[in-house]
Amino acid sequence: MKRLPILLTAVLLAIVPTVARELSFLPIPVVRADPGGLDLVKVKVEDRDEYFLIDTGCARSMLFSTPLAKELGKELKPAGQLGGIGGKMDAYTTDFETVIIGGRLRVSGASSMVGAVDHLESLQVDGVTANPQGLLGGKILTSANAVFDLGGGRILVPGEGVGADDYRTAMTSQGMRIVELKSGKHDLPFVGVEIGGELFAFLMDTGANANTIEPSLVEHLGIPTEASDVEVKGAGKVAGVSRASVDTLRIPGGVVLKNVPFHVIATGSDQLAPEGMKAGGILGSRLLHQIKARIDFGSRTLVLPK
Repeated sequence: MKRLPILLTAVLLAIVPTVARELSFLPIPVVRADPGGLDLVKVKVEDRDEYFLIDTGCARSMLFSTPLAKELGKELKPAGQLGGIGGKMDAYTTDFETVIIGGRLRVSGASSMVGAVDHLESLQVDGVTANPQGLLGGKILTSANAVFDLGGGRILVPGEGVGADDYRTAMTSQGMRIVELKSGKHDLPFVGVEIGGELFAFLMDTGANANTIEPSLVEHLGIPTEASDVEVKGAGKVAGVSRASVDTLRIPGGVVLKNVPFHVIATGSDQLAPEGMKAGGILGSRLLHQIKARIDFGSRTLVLPK
């Protein structure tokens, strides 16, 4: 079994000068899909091996596709509706006996949520239709104290004896930049972003292949927009979404990005943002890959290279 060693020399030198502690993380490989560069991971559901989209903007631990549940002969119990961009969809619950993420992380316990993931049907891996059968939400990664390393194309699951803050501590000793995350509703991961000299809360959403910005923020800052024929898909579809470009975007830790593209759309992030912070929108997968983000769910931090 492959293990990723991380040395905590700097921390332990203050206690025992000649001893360094080795941390073991079990890597789960992640693949990028086209179009859009979204990240997929293999999940074993009963006797089926299927791709799931890693969606840190999903408020659920996992969402399984309705067709998958039906093909496995599961009884679906109505559970109201789930909301998302563009509308709502019917939701159900059922039970799965076997769910294993990347051959490493076994999921058990509560009933599983089932719903439509039709908006993922166009995704491909190496030119072959991927046909993802669900979403892997941030709650699962939080419960495992996992690290989603977008730049490295992997999820890191802590081995025995590794604490929730150990990855952060190790990366700090290696000179990486550490940015504190803010938890919004459903424990969703938000980061403070400075635009026009003001700080706004943006959801780090690996389930979105583009950035979005709230129309109210565009109006407030006087950001020019242009009409487009872009169609945004989620729980439903929103057509004719305007576009905007932010001249300068600053993320704590010294990250400065220029001419950042956004789709102008109300995503409901204002209902999800951390208390006391003004919602800005969504930072999607492409931008998070660009900055080589590592989302440490154990310590609730964003780890960035120098």
